[in-house]
Amino acid sequence: MEDMECAMYALLKSYSLQGLEAESVDVEVTVSPGLPRFEIIGLADAAIRESRERIFQSLRHFGFAIPPGSITVNLAPAERRKRGTGFDLPIALGLLIATGQVRASDVPLDTLVAGELSLDGRLQRCTGLFNAALSLRGHMNRLLFPSANRGELSHFRDLLHHPVETLSEAIDVMEGNRKPELPPAQEPEGATHPEHLDYSQVWGNTSAIRAIQLAILARMNLLLIGSPGCGKTLLLRRIPTLLPKLSEDESLEVTRIHAAGGHPVRHLVRDPPFREVHSGVSAAPLIGGGLFPTPGEISLAHRGILFLDELAEFPRQHLQALRTPLSEKRVTISRLSWQATFPSDFQLAAAMNPCPCGFFGDELRTCICPDGARRAYMARISGPLLDRIDLILYVHSPKESEVFRTGQKSSTTLKEEMRLPADWLAQNPDHLNPDRLRRHLEGSPQLQAILRDAYTRGLVSLRRVGSVLRAAATLALLDGNLGESKDPREEHLYAALQFCRPKWATAA
Repeated sequence: MEDMECAMYALLKSYSLQGLEAESVDVEVTVSPGLPRFEIIGLADAAIRESRERIFQSLRHFGFAIPPGSITVNLAPAERRKRGTGFDLPIALGLLIATGQVRASDVPLDTLVAGELSLDGRLQRCTGLFNAALSLRGHMNRLLFPSANRGELSHFRDLLHHPVETLSEAIDVMEGNRKPELPPAQEPEGATHPEHLDYSQVWGNTSAIRAIQLAILARMNLLLIGSPGCGKTLLLRRIPTLLPKLSEDESLEVTRIHAAGGHPVRHLVRDPPFREVHSGVSAAPLIGGGLFPTPGEISLAHRGILFLDELAEFPRQHLQALRTPLSEKRVTISRLSWQATFPSDFQLAAAMNPCPCGFFGDELRTCICPDGARRAYMARISGPLLDRIDLILYVHSPKESEVFRTGQKSSTTLKEEMRLPADWLAQNPDHLNPDRLRRHLEGSPQLQAILRDAYTRGLVSLRRVGSVLRAAATLALLDGNLGESKDPREEHLYAALQFCRPKWATAA
């Protein structure tokens, strides 16, 4: 403390999340003579402004003195809002350095510092550290962070890691008395899906399983309609057993979204996410938003599956909000003080009943709903949203001969059937391009006649024509058509129309 007059200022580097990106923040601490005062400036949120007591109690716990003068903390740049509790550690270290109680080496010059303090000086996990390391790795060489965040940073092996448990250990790093640690090896990848889920447990429903294979290969949205207990949810919950691993770039992208959403990240997300959402969800958790920009379920399902069970039970405004993300593959959330854009390139997998009682069209049970009630129930799914769902299939309960039948195809077998078409599509990404498919259509009068008839009868819209062509082309590959001609034939187009045309009129 006797050197305070010549050590009044300290500067450390930290970060603040802005959507998915992390921005570098200069944490400046000054101590000057005057009445005791602690002030944080630079558009800090409430959690940062409350850091005073956490910092003071932590300093007292380790025997450090609280300077009696005026303490000012500036978070620069001042015009950008800052949020989170990761500023506790850099403010506390800056205060000790500014008052001469800690003599820092040259470590702070290239070190990203973040961590939340407990009252006893222990460090708690902070949100978004993965995003910070990803965004700022070209500007920072070291990371000083809570040990609880060690797992999520194992990918960044080109940075020097200083995981610490307490404020005392962080001080040792500042003084150059604690060497960096090697990043831990990433945790071994677990199973892609729960072990108890497998398509070998599904009786019948071969056409629905075929539609699921088609949806995965062509990245198309899928809706299953059927009576309660016919197996819709059973089928859709097993989709993760057929999904391929994410690429390295996709894995980084998905992990960044989950870290920004505050979800604990122990290692890179290697498997496509599968997010099951129920009808009781509110708008912000589904679409994203809140007081500060946070990704919702549609962004957490990026590069994976968003499963909406009982689709017609969701509030209409929630379903309408899905229209733009389904088309543009992103969602922009605007508030008075901020705007954020999150990627939302997900596949929609949904299930619903055909009527309020659920038994319309069931071969074993009788529907008791009036015609008006059925129409009103199906009208909960708007036409524009329905038009964005590529594959619509009516699922029926398994027949008596299919119940308890053994020898059903397992997930491993189904995935192997998809391997060659998936590899071929990966090597020929333009094969399902709408323009290429339309050129093929122009050269085939037979296919044109089939689609013209479907369009005249109102079975397909102009938007849905593209879905039908993509489904037919994928069916051709899935049927083993990997020889000279890989384009769809008439039988593939007829099969695709069965998957792609909504039977709203007949179901109502």
